[in-house]
Amino acid sequence: MKITKVYIVIALSLTFLINSHQPVNALVEGWYAPFSDDGYSVYDNPDHQSIGTEDQGNKIVIQDNGKMLVAGFSLPPFGYTNMVVWQINPDGSVDSTFASDGTFVSDLFSGNDEGKDIAISSEGKILITGYGHQGADTSDMVVWCLNPDGAYDTDFGSNGYVTFDGGYGDDTGNGIHIMTDGSFLVTGSITNSTSSTDLAIWKYDRNGNLDTSFGTESGYTTYSPVITDNDVGNVITTLEDGSIILGGSVSVSAAVCRFNSEGEIDSSFGTESGCETFSIGFVSSILGLEILNDNKVIASGFTSQLGFPNPTYDYFLMKLNSDGTKDNSFNSTETTPGILRFGKIGAMDVISYPGNRLLTTLFDYSDGFILSMLDSAGELDSSFDSDGIANKHLEDNTEELSCGMDHNKRGLIVSTGITIDDLGNQDMSIWIYQHAYQIYNLDNTLDVKDTDLRNIETGSENGLVSENFVYLLHNTETYLALIEADFTHDLNWDRVIGQSDIVGSRSFIKNLTEGENTASSFSLFVPKRPEHDTLLICPEASALEEVKQNCMDGIVRHEQDENVSTVTIEGLDYWKVDGITGTGAISYSHDSLSETGSFTYVDQVIAIGIFILIRRFTEKHPLE
Repeated sequence: MKITKVYIVIALSLTFLINSHQPVNALVEGWYAPFSDDGYSVYDNPDHQSIGTEDQGNKIVIQDNGKMLVAGFSLPPFGYTNMVVWQINPDGSVDSTFASDGTFVSDLFSGNDEGKDIAISSEGKILITGYGHQGADTSDMVVWCLNPDGAYDTDFGSNGYVTFDGGYGDDTGNGIHIMTDGSFLVTGSITNSTSSTDLAIWKYDRNGNLDTSFGTESGYTTYSPVITDNDVGNVITTLEDGSIILGGSVSVSAAVCRFNSEGEIDSSFGTESGCETFSIGFVSSILGLEILNDNKVIASGFTSQLGFPNPTYDYFLMKLNSDGTKDNSFNSTETTPGILRFGKIGAMDVISYPGNRLLTTLFDYSDGFILSMLDSAGELDSSFDSDGIANKHLEDNTEELSCGMDHNKRGLIVSTGITIDDLGNQDMSIWIYQHAYQIYNLDNTLDVKDTDLRNIETGSENGLVSENFVYLLHNTETYLALIEADFTHDLNWDRVIGQSDIVGSRSFIKNLTEGENTASSFSLFVPKRPEHDTLLICPEASALEEVKQNCMDGIVRHEQDENVSTVTIEGLDYWKVDGITGTGAISYSHDSLSETGSFTYVDQVIAIGIFILIRRFTEKHPLE
């Protein structure tokens, strides 16, 4: 009996040892499993005062710590909507340290109020814009300011908020953009004297005071080509020169407009005296907007067609050149170059994504929430979720709609909106997709591991784990380099070459810095024997064979030298040389030089110098 127990213990121990050394897959692309219910969660807080039958997220931002802030509204069983900000932990739980049990609820207005957009300043202040309604009266544009803990910032405006009343009717803020100096812009609409709405831009300083030097109205500006038409701004951003780009609608057309930094319309932009418009159908509008690296503009929106009993909607992307004209290279094969139409019910947001790509959210009641990735020409990027499209549909009897999205450097793509069940209950929802950045076209003699020594399959669903460093190996066993790169992009290492020779105690690497964002720096590993005390760097080497003790321009280094150290990885000792960009190096014992007769380049120079001195001496003093 005791012998049997001993065998069982041995078997279990062996099983543990075997399993503990199995390779662990790196990050898997797809819906982010650690978040609530496999990358998807709904939020309904009936126990919270003023939270009731409807909850909706309009815009979302993901913070450096992985927590998410969502701005929207909640409708209690009886009464009016309240502006709400939720803070959600990375695992999907509500952050109870924020405001009251994780949810900030505005109680400023007696009527409907709503948060339409949200942004975080460099100081951690949370700015939300929207509107507040005083009972049966008209609504005012509102900007709320919260501290990071969800409490009002009482130094901002009037105890944490500012309002604007144009005097003729409903005024609203739809989009907000914080600038580098802490001041911020809001876009939306102001009702004019004809009861129509004008597109509006407000500018405030960081403390919530209108910047009276901005615009035509002492702190704000309006735009309306035809005063009796309804015009509105939905999203806003700026260029490096301070120019303002916004998206919305002018009359019944979707519009992207440019204003200068003083708030004046820039008539040189677009084909409509400061705007570029697009309309197919009854009403069109821009809902999402991004500036690309070349100052081109990408905008998402919808256009509606009259229909009975319900109108139909069509989703589109519009790409503009920096001068506001349509970019005909985008979707160039179709009948409307510069415009990409998806035929889905709608889309609410678009963001530029590393690698010159675009991310956009779509929705279709039959397919639920849809996330698509496109290349710069408007083609689906098949490397994303195998076909460029990922969708999440909870059940056949539910409807999902996305309103806004964001992403971070860890490859997490987050979106918020609503889920409506078969009983008509509407809940705020969040979706999270994990995009795994890839290393493509790596030589088959080379391999990659993350800093937890987990294998990373190149060009497959297993990608980088969003750290800034990876290991490069030669023939899967010898560590060649520790690489720091910009891993907010897929990496193309088709020209990278490298070798490591354990027997010869030498390593070589080249071409890591070629190509955009491929590598910013790396440390070279050189196999080291216990008796070795010297490292020779061969900066001019173009192949492993040229890494030798008599290489040209050799640089001798020892462990005590700066940027040189010794490390042990998986039982093998290495020299680690930091701060280089591409080279080779060889390890040896200094004492072995006299035994092998090998000389470094420095030794050769000294020997040649001695030879020249001897020769000159003998020329002056010939032997008799």
